[in-house]
Amino acid sequence: MDLEKIKWDLLKEEGITKEDLKLVDLDIEFSPVIPIKGNEPMEAIKLEGGKYRVPDCPMVGLNLSKEEITIMRYRYLINRPRGGFCF
Repeated sequence: MDLEKIKWDLLKEEGITKEDLKLVDLDIEFSPVIPIKGNEPMEAIKLEGGKYRVPDCPMVGLNLSKEEITIMRYRYLINRPRGGFCF
């Protein structure tokens, strides 16, 4: 059983592809993430050594990789409410 393939198949159902992850900018501070499909947006914290943490969601682990946090950030970006412009 190829767990990596299963993971990407499940993410594809959400509209998340490896190619799209290249568009996500992790350098924007205070940009929320959605750790698990259906969750509310949460804050991610960058740790020393290139790891990340989502303190309000213990189910995703303590030391997340750049790829994991990028997926969570992209999930937020494609699921955030879309409003009109304010002038």
